[in-house]
This record gives sequence, structure tokens and C-alpha cells, in this order.
Amino acid sequence: MDLTNLKRQHKEILALAASIKQLSKVHELEAKAMDISMELGKLSGKVSVHLSSEDKFLYPSLLSHPNDKVKAIARRFINEMSGISKVFYDYKTKYLAPSKIKANPEQFSKETDAVFAALQKRIELEEKELYPLLAK
Repeated sequence: MDLTNLKRQHKEILALAASIKQLSKVHELEAKAMDISMELGKLSGKVSVHLSSEDKFLYPSLLSHPNDKVKAIARRFINEMSGISKVFYDYKTKYLAPSKIKANPEQFSKETDAVFAALQKRIELEEKELYPLLAK
């Protein structure tokens, strides 16, 4: 299975998350809210495309994989991802408008840290635990 596209998407997601984190210094949030909102929109699009690719192509093939270990890990990742997907969707919906970011910059910063840590952890797990199984 060629994972090149999924790995590229991971890099793009992490780069956008890093850009948002850089822009999200609490003392600069009001001035940067529009830029953050634009980057968040881009990140949301990348995450949506990535999850769609996984849902349509990656995970269905993993669930029919001949190796039971691969199937079990795929099921676990599917179950875990549904929670992360909802958290990200709720976060994006809550903060896509610059006015929502400005309304509570401390809360935005706190939620950004938590959501992005979850995304990063998920990407690391896929690349270190799941993808190596597929290369065998």
C-alpha cells in the first residue's frame, strides 16, 4: 500500500497546526485573529480530506487485511479517531470566526494546545505503529 499521500497530508496538517500555534500567542490574538481563522480554515480542509482518504481507502483495506494484528490495530485506530474527529470538528466550529477567537483568547489558546496535541499524537501513532505494519 502506497502511503505517500497520507504522509504528505500529515506533514501539511502539522505545518498548519504549527503556523496557528505561532500566530496564537495570547497577547497577540486580537491582532492575529483573522490570520488564525484563515489558517484554521485551511487546516480544517486538510484534516477533512485526510480523514476522508482514510475512511474511503486506508481503513477498509486494513479491515480486510490477512494479518489479524493489522485488523485489530485498524479497529482500534478507527474507534479512537471518531473521538478526535469530533473534538476537532467542535473546536473548528467554535473558533472559525475571528470574533470567537477574540472573545476568549485564553480559552482559545488552551483548547488549541489540547486539540493540536491530540492531532499530533494521532499522526505519530499512525506513522510509528500503523504504517510500518503496512510496509511489511
